[in-house]
This record gives sequence, C-alpha cells and structure tokens, in this order.
Amino acid sequence: MTKRFETLGLKHRFIDAIPRYSKFIDAMAHDADNPVPITDDLNMHCIDHKAERSSLTHHSRGIYSCLYSHLLAIRTYLMYDSESPYGIICEDDVHLHKDFVAKLESLQEILEKFKPDTLSLGYLTLNIPNIRAALGPDSPEALLLRYHESGLWGTQMYLISRDFAGKMLEYFDRPIKYYGQYFPTADFIITRSKRGYFIHPPMAVEEMGDSVNSSSAPDDFHVRVHKEFYTPDHI
Repeated sequence: MTKRFETLGLKHRFIDAIPRYSKFIDAMAHDADNPVPITDDLNMHCIDHKAERSSLTHHSRGIYSCLYSHLLAIRTYLMYDSESPYGIICEDDVHLHKDFVAKLESLQEILEKFKPDTLSLGYLTLNIPNIRAALGPDSPEALLLRYHESGLWGTQMYLISRDFAGKMLEYFDRPIKYYGQYFPTADFIITRSKRGYFIHPPMAVEEMGDSVNSSSAPDDFHVRVHKEFYTPDHI
C-alpha cells in the first residue's frame, strides 16, 4: 500500500489494526451495562432485542476488531488533520485506480451538492445490473447513489465528513452491547447512514492475490467482486 500511495502522491498515515485477541476487545465487547444508544439520526440497522450476549467467537472477535480499528482510523483523521472537511479511510489491501487523484478532485462538486456523511469509494457487491439500471445509459459514471438502498457492503475505502466522524466517536467509541442477531459491524455503523452514498464504478478494489486463481475462486464472493471491478487501470 505504501508504494501505491507514493506512486499517486497521496499523503497518508498508517495505523495498526486492533488484534481480535486482545484485552481491549475483551473489555469493549463485554460491557452490557453501557450499551450504545440506537438513534434514528444515525439510521442504525441494529435492533435491541434485550438478548444476552453470547461468548465471543473467533469470527465475532474479528467483527469487533474491524469496527474498533476503523474508529481508531477515524480518530486519527481528526487528531492529525484539523482543517480538511473530509478524510479518507482505507483498508490496507486495495488496488487504487491510476487516476485516483483526478477522480477524487472531480467529486468536489458532488460533495458540495450532496454533503454526504460518507461516500464509499471501494465496496463489495454483485448487484451490478440494478446499479447500472439506476445509473441509466446517459448518466455519468460517478453518479452518487444511496448506499443502504443498494445491496452494498464493505469498508474497503470511504470518504467521511468531519462532522460525521465526530458523531461516530461520540456514539460508538466505547463498549458496545450486543443487539440480538446483529453484530455491530463497521459497515452497518459507519457507511450505512441516512446520508451514506457510493460512486460507481469504485475507485478502490479489494486485492485478492493468488486467491483469484485458486480452485475455490469461482464460488468466492470476494473473488467474484474483484473480477467484476478490477481493471488494468488499477495499481
């Protein structure tokens, strides 16, 4: 990722992900006495079923680890950048379009018009026919579409507003109560707000490495998305 950022001339800062097996995750995921409020303002998809939280599994630890790592990245944006109205959060395994900077600059008018909380630049979906139907034959590629209505998920790369970043930390940077069947994923909490949007096609594509050519690749959702969006124009 360092080489990709440097090739494109992008200023960046790396953070270490929070390990799923850590005292931090133990503490933050077990405090049922300090639940996070579910608010209409943030358009949460979680519902409080008043259920007792089950013991943490390897998978659920990964979900909490991912969420809190994203919150740490958001906090880092606010700590080290006191001016930019938007920051970009990016996972460390994505290919970036070679014209990423130019494409980003072309979004300024869209940002001023729609003022999104988040704008997903890299995501997972196989809902391509519906997306293209929504765009229409004469629509520009970078048309903004509502995120939570489009069958997308993933937090590979997203732009987040300074105001919404502050709200994320205010509501969620503390122990989280388990809400019934829903785990508090980074995707549900951060990118699926009422003012969460995405652009198509994505400017960042999750890398797959040798997995693309593995025997199980044709049935792997991540690989199928990679093959749909990755082009020679990605580095």
